[in-house]
Amino acid sequence: MFDEEETLNVDELAKVEEVCVDILPGIWRCMTKDDMLVSKCSGGIANRVYLVQVKPDRAEGKLGTEPNRVIVRLYGSTILKNIDEPRLLGDDAEIIIFHFLSVYKLGPRLLGVFTKGRIEEYIPNVRPGPKILEKRVINQVMARLFARIHSLELPITRKHVFYSTLFHGLMGERVKDEGEMIIQYDEEATVIADEIDAFPFHKQLKWLDDTSIKIGAKSVFCHNDLHLYNILFRSEHKDGNKIRKSLDTDDYNFWRSIMVPIDYELGSYGWRGYDLAYFLNFRYYHPCEGEVDYEKIKFPDSEEVLTFVKDYLSHLSEIDPNFDPADSNVEQVVKEVELASLYTHLFLFGWAINDRRIESVLDWPKAYPYLRYRKYKAEQEQFIKKYGVPGVES
Repeated sequence: MFDEEETLNVDELAKVEEVCVDILPGIWRCMTKDDMLVSKCSGGIANRVYLVQVKPDRAEGKLGTEPNRVIVRLYGSTILKNIDEPRLLGDDAEIIIFHFLSVYKLGPRLLGVFTKGRIEEYIPNVRPGPKILEKRVINQVMARLFARIHSLELPITRKHVFYSTLFHGLMGERVKDEGEMIIQYDEEATVIADEIDAFPFHKQLKWLDDTSIKIGAKSVFCHNDLHLYNILFRSEHKDGNKIRKSLDTDDYNFWRSIMVPIDYELGSYGWRGYDLAYFLNFRYYHPCEGEVDYEKIKFPDSEEVLTFVKDYLSHLSEIDPNFDPADSNVEQVVKEVELASLYTHLFLFGWAINDRRIESVLDWPKAYPYLRYRKYKAEQEQFIKKYGVPGVES
């Protein structure tokens, strides 16, 4: 969401205005700062994101084919303090990824590149609530999006930098020795504090990596952060006219035409199961702040996972020229998703441990990150029993 009321950093504001005038065509070439409206997007894991608009009175009758609104991204995170490079692959690789996905119509168009940033297409959009994910047709379109992304061959490193950099970075400042975390708790949560302090985070990550290899999990290019709020639902046609069709429709082609994935900053090669599990585990509304009821928080059941995997493989078999039924059968992919679901629980738990602003206000016995921690332990035990794989070495 963009906040027009937020006070902007003066130097960053000047940089944003400068690159728009310097790079964009048409009316932008003769713009001054007084001709632009700039607002900042809240959040942003790896970048600072700005919406820049030509003021209506300046644009009237003077716009040609150039856009009147653009997105400007300045690289660098103000959120992840413990990770040297949260964008994982650096400037050059990120531009390559963004360009390829733009060409394949899997993201916004690239409009310009500058040192430590880029300009991209602004897509007018609506933001439906989580209930939209209950629609069968939406999940079919999502399955196809994953199949398209996972079938790409990109000229970037195939090392799993997402897990090695981001996951291990989450604990970088909080781990003194293996299995010991620097965490402060209220006295009431002493039992939980002791339990989490003793949790061998890095050993668990190694077990996940090793087990992924043992079960033959497939490595592909992944988005790594594709959930409802990283999907844009177009509200305008490319000619600027409003889309009038109701969002109640079950028209598959309509949804395909308006759903656009964004925010590939965490994109890299990794386990395909993680991409699918991350999306599936966020299909339901999860109150990440405040108290949560462990029994009422919903996660996808086995039938939902099975249905999504079947849709995914159906699209993958049509899209991927290298599709191999031997390593892409339903049972295999379900197993990969079940294992990768553990990564997602560990990630959300680790995020809260990493961020002192979050950690300091949590009532841990009733907190969402602790729920994900408990889910991790319970599902890990189930996975080990179901598939007969070795547990974590003590």
